[in-house]
Amino acid sequence: MRTGTNLLKVKDYNQRLVLEIIRLGDGASRVEIAERTGLTAQTVSNIVRRLLSEGVIEEVGKGRSRG
Repeated sequence: MRTGTNLLKVKDYNQRLVLEIIRLGDGASRVEIAERTGLTAQTVSNIVRRLLSEGVIEEVGKGRSRG
């Protein structure tokens, strides 16, 4: 019998992963976080948006564009 995945645990794990990248880096863009974690850019943006709204992290400026 197959069992489902607890999406709350996955969400928490992904959030901890993003926070760890931010903590260890000297500023990290959403693109860099996505590249380093293997998460999609949309997932990283959602996590970062949530962390910003909760006051856990803050944006400090804009980096150079790679586009």
